[in-house]
Amino acid sequence: DEAMQAIAARAAELNAPLISVADQPSAIEADNNHDLQSLGRYRLRYQGCNAHLNLRGRHQTTNAMTAIRIVEQLNQAGWKIEKTAIEKGLSSIEWPARLQLIQSQMLPAPLLLDGAHNPAGAQVLWDFLNDHCQEFSITMIFGAMQDKALTEIAEILFPAARQVILTKVKNARAAAPEKIAELIGNDQFTVVCTDSIAEALAEAARGIETTATASNLIVACGSLYLAGELLSYLTT
Repeated sequence: DEAMQAIAARAAELNAPLISVADQPSAIEADNNHDLQSLGRYRLRYQGCNAHLNLRGRHQTTNAMTAIRIVEQLNQAGWKIEKTAIEKGLSSIEWPARLQLIQSQMLPAPLLLDGAHNPAGAQVLWDFLNDHCQEFSITMIFGAMQDKALTEIAEILFPAARQVILTKVKNARAAAPEKIAELIGNDQFTVVCTDSIAEALAEAARGIETTATASNLIVACGSLYLAGELLSYLTT
């Protein structure tokens, strides 16, 4: 595409190697452990490297391959980074609010936390839910900034949920839950407006108590401000 052509042209000007991760053979498979913490995690095998990726989502295999190819270039330049170090790094890296799974006594069900503050991020989250979470009854807590593409994000994400709980983040740019609700047209899920993270979690607990299924999942998304506020609430 146009972007790749520009990158290739610049690499040629600099006499720099152009390495495409997509062209590299590798073995990718879902982690077969059946515990909840393994949900959506992958194993990557490449030229003797056997890494269990700690970050969730198939897209993280591409990020992992990018890191591995960078290490290859560094080693060619004289560095000495062992494959065991690569495996340890990929298996222990943490990235809050990026498909972060939280289990806490303060929660009525496991919670999947993701920023998903733009349509591209929303699509990644939806793909993850479609690939790995179809057996769950999903309660979605959503809060976002008013200058975001709210209608498009809602159209991508909300159909994945049984119930959508809208809440307002403590930020001057935050969209009012009622304004978000006005953008939604559906007959597939229920919508509830709340004024705080605490109220949203309480509403999620009430909704989960009334469901007949034991496989419930709370998905909190829409803003990194929301993610930070929720993480602070759960740890203080």
